[in-house]
Amino acid sequence: VYLHADKDRLLMQGSHVLNIQQDESDSLVAALNDLYRDDPWYFEQYSPSQWYMALDAEPASSFASYHAALGRSIDSLLPDGSDKTLWHRFINEVQMFMHGHDINQQRWANQQLPINSIWCWGVGKIPAAVNAKWQRVFCESHFAHGLAKLSGIPVMSLPDNANNLLSENSCNEKECHELVVLPLHEQGLLSLEDADFS
Repeated sequence: VYLHADKDRLLMQGSHVLNIQQDESDSLVAALNDLYRDDPWYFEQYSPSQWYMALDAEPASSFASYHAALGRSIDSLLPDGSDKTLWHRFINEVQMFMHGHDINQQRWANQQLPINSIWCWGVGKIPAAVNAKWQRVFCESHFAHGLAKLSGIPVMSLPDNANNLLSENSCNEKECHELVVLPLHEQGLLSLEDADFS
């Protein structure tokens, strides 16, 4: 994420303002793993803007969601709980580390906003299994994709429009249960105009 100072507070902007490239993400994730190689934490990326962190134990703090923090001051949204000091220190360390990283120096030189922090949230344990009634899931959402994969449900990319979606229907049963997860941003919204639902 990008944190920027506004008078006496830090406001958070999400990855959508950063346009993080794959090579930048690769470099930063590798550098973080090197920085914390002696700690029981491991970073991996699902996409250039979405990283995961494996922990050896569940934190004793609560974490505000990414969406709750977007565009807001982070002061009241930092981790809170019995180990919050650890998490606050960790976030500060990451910010200092990223500030001096070559990737951000290059971004500054190219007049791009720096990738100057990470936002920790979504902590939890992966369940052994998830049951769902869907026969297929159409999505671009990482979260929906992960749940479908955990459920053993095939995942398909979103088609360009609803007619293409209907033409891809391969259910041979009387009732077909398929889930379509539409993105929230307008640019990628599946067009339902002039769709033939007969």
